[in-house]
Amino acid sequence: MAAAPALVADLNAQGAAAGLARAAGADPAARWRVSTIDPEGINLSAPQGLARLWFANRATNPQEFAAEVAAGLTVSVQGAPA
Repeated sequence: MAAAPALVADLNAQGAAAGLARAAGADPAARWRVSTIDPEGINLSAPQGLARLWFANRATNPQEFAAEVAAGLTVSVQGAPA
């Protein structure tokens, strides 16, 4: 998705990473950043670990991306502290 870098920058500027981390079941108090997005989901990173939020449907444009975030996410957390 060509708009991915701008969407990542917007999410980080809005402080959305903590809320996305919470949705992933990760500790929202960590210093999360949205690192990348792709048609299948969102990658988050923090010093404490990584989190991946999977979309229910592929998002190939900004409108589909916004709809997937709003609809709720199927979540997989990787590297979260035990």
